[in-house]
Amino acid sequence: PYISAPVFKLQAPARPDIDRFFCEILDRIFAPYKHSDKTSKKELQAIGLLKRIGTKVLIIDEINNLTAGNATNQRVFLNTLKNLSNELRIPLVGAGTREALSVIQSDRQLANRFRPSIIPRWRNDLDFARLLMTLVSSYPLKKPTEIANANLRGKILAKSEGTIGEIVDLVESAAIYAISTGTERITQALLNDIEWHSPSERKRAYEASVSA
Repeated sequence: PYISAPVFKLQAPARPDIDRFFCEILDRIFAPYKHSDKTSKKELQAIGLLKRIGTKVLIIDEINNLTAGNATNQRVFLNTLKNLSNELRIPLVGAGTREALSVIQSDRQLANRFRPSIIPRWRNDLDFARLLMTLVSSYPLKKPTEIANANLRGKILAKSEGTIGEIVDLVESAAIYAISTGTERITQALLNDIEWHSPSERKRAYEASVSA
């Protein structure tokens, strides 16, 4: 028997490749298929299986990978998403960066289906403190981290630039370092010691390496 997945989530391929897209769906359902099969066959199989497992919402993460392809590939991928939505009669949710928005909105029909909802960056407030408390408590640190310290929270915000993925990765790296060094708690000094570069720093380093 197949799994039940009312909410089905997958990551968009690194570039707008519909064959890889349907392979990813089939892989996540653990469905047998041949990589040599035609894309149309994989599409029919994927649609049939998504119906069978009761998918009501399809979430496509990293949909900004659309921008890695040329205009033709983008158009084919967008048309595929429209067809998928029509066949399944379910809403599609795309999660990604702002760059994907302009590509999606170039298609009027998809623009109506993907209504943008901008997630704000975290701020140094009570909600952020609660988030950090939840994250830190998930690691076996022997000493308490001073989440109430606004300067510590500000340091985490500055290094992560306020996005949830970067915050989670930074706290995890800091916790691992704290355990491995015997510090056993996350401090401002420890955040200075770990090898961590903000998204902007990584982007600048990449641009410098490309232009070199």
